[in-house]
Amino acid sequence: MWNAVFNEHSELSPHCKGFLEWDMSKEERWGLGNSECAICDTCSYQSKRYRLYEEVQTGKKGRKPAKMNIGAQAALAQTPISTTSFRKILLATNSVAPSVKGLQKRANVVLPKIKEINESDMKRLRERLIHIKKLRGADNPSAVSLQGDAACNNPLYSGVGRTPFQPATQVVYTVAENETQDKSILAVVAKNKLCSVHPVNPNSGKFDQCTEKCSSTLTFLKSIGDEYSWAKEALKDLNSDDIEAKHFTTDPDSSAFKAAEDLHHENITY
Repeated sequence: MWNAVFNEHSELSPHCKGFLEWDMSKEERWGLGNSECAICDTCSYQSKRYRLYEEVQTGKKGRKPAKMNIGAQAALAQTPISTTSFRKILLATNSVAPSVKGLQKRANVVLPKIKEINESDMKRLRERLIHIKKLRGADNPSAVSLQGDAACNNPLYSGVGRTPFQPATQVVYTVAENETQDKSILAVVAKNKLCSVHPVNPNSGKFDQCTEKCSSTLTFLKSIGDEYSWAKEALKDLNSDDIEAKHFTTDPDSSAFKAAEDLHHENITY
C-alpha cells in the first residue's frame, strides 16, 4: 500500500513536502481485518481505500470474507475458549476486537464446514480400514474391532451433593478402530443441552421443546450420560458405511456394549 501511495503522491504533488499518514476517519473494520486510506498533512492528497487483508474467493456475490476471520474461527473450534474470551484477549492487548455478533455470524458459516470436512475425513478412514482388512485376508472386512467412550464438559460425579441435576450439559461420544496402531476415530456423536432460545427454569416446571434452529440437541430431561443411546447412534452411522462391530471395548461401568448387542439381535450389525 505505502509504495503505491508514495508514488501516487509524488506524481500528483511533486513539490509537496508534507507527510503521509492514516486517515482514521475513513478506516473500515471487517472483523479482524481493516481497510485504510492515506492522506497528506499538507496538500489535499487522499488515497483510495486499501484492504489490508486477503479475501476468500467464494464464487458468490457480495463482500468476501477475510482469511484471518476464517482462520480465527477455525482456531477457536480447536480451543476451549469462547467468543467472549477471544475478545477479552484482544482487548487486553489493546487491539480492536470484532463484535460478538460478527464473530458469531462467521462461526455459523465456518463450523458447519469444519463438521463437513471431519465427516468426509472419517468416511475416508472407514474406507481405508476396510481396504486394510481386505489386504490382511479377513473373511469379513466389514467386521471391525472398535472402542468407544464418552467425554462430558463436566465430570458427572462433580454434582454429587450439590445439585439434583446432572452437572454436564455437553457430551461427545467417540468410536475408534482397534485394528491398527493409528486407532483412528471413525465416528463422533455430539450432544448439547445449552440453548439461548429456550432457557431452562426448573422452578417453573415448564420445559420448552427446542427445534432444529436451536443450538440444543437434547431436552433438559434427557440423561447426558446415556452412553447406550450415543453408542447406538455411532454404530448405526458406521453401519451406513458397511462397518460393523466385531468386538466393542468400553468402560466396565458403561451400558454402551448393550447397544452393539441390540443391533446384533436386530440383525443390523455383525
